[in-house]
Amino acid sequence: MLVAAHCPPGTTSCDAAGSTISCSSCQDTWWGTMCENRCVSAHCPTGSAHCNAKNGTVSSCDYCDDGWWGVSCGNRCSSPHCPVGSVSCDPVTGAVDSCNQCSDGWWGTQCQTQCSSENCPLGVVSCDAATGSATSCRYCNDGWWGEICQDKCDPGHCKENSIICDDVSGDAISCDYCEEGWWGTTCTEKCSSTNCVDGYVHCDHESGETIACDACEDGWWGPTECDDGWWGVRCQTECSSGNCPDGSVSCDHESGAPTSCNQCNNGYWGPTSLRELF
Repeated sequence: MLVAAHCPPGTTSCDAAGSTISCSSCQDTWWGTMCENRCVSAHCPTGSAHCNAKNGTVSSCDYCDDGWWGVSCGNRCSSPHCPVGSVSCDPVTGAVDSCNQCSDGWWGTQCQTQCSSENCPLGVVSCDAATGSATSCRYCNDGWWGEICQDKCDPGHCKENSIICDDVSGDAISCDYCEEGWWGTTCTEKCSSTNCVDGYVHCDHESGETIACDACEDGWWGPTECDDGWWGVRCQTECSSGNCPDGSVSCDHESGAPTSCNQCNNGYWGPTSLRELF
């Protein structure tokens, strides 16, 4: 026989034998003809749900299971960068309090901060969800390699900042520009020409074709041209003349003797500014 344990006093109806057959209302959190059923909502802790005494429809909960919010705890807590089921939030407003884990690439109490590492492109970094310390990068900025892109690619004979290397091994892949005297995809080939002194050859950085020599081997001669305004075995010395402004002088690329000036210092004139005005 059912016992009307959850019917408030004075709400029971009984048969001729005195047995309770129904209740006109139920104690809070119970429902049914004789208030025999506990109000239940999937995400309300036992005993915290309030419902219609006749049909059991939940109207509200005193509090919610962790990860849920709303009047009857029907809404799952969520945050853009927290995996589903990892979020704790305010049971009334749904405002996120914390996440117990973050989506890859994010960190912080609420996973609100994007992982970053100095030499990794944004969006490819994994990091510690609590501290933000980078743990790995899917790939690196050009010129860097390593698990978190912490190692600079060895330039070899590539001009600085022009090398691209393997993100994992650090092996050179390509160079945009080579140092003078070197050529090839990774600038590993030394420029050479049969009758040029080793180390004094300029060549095309892609094909290796000789462009010029700074010095010929004994018994040979030919063009060993410097850029205008420079002279010397390796074109390392700027042309100068006492009566010409710096940068205005052309000279013999072997001896450095001035051949012309495109302007003169005050008080001088002539092709090489050697003539003094009177």
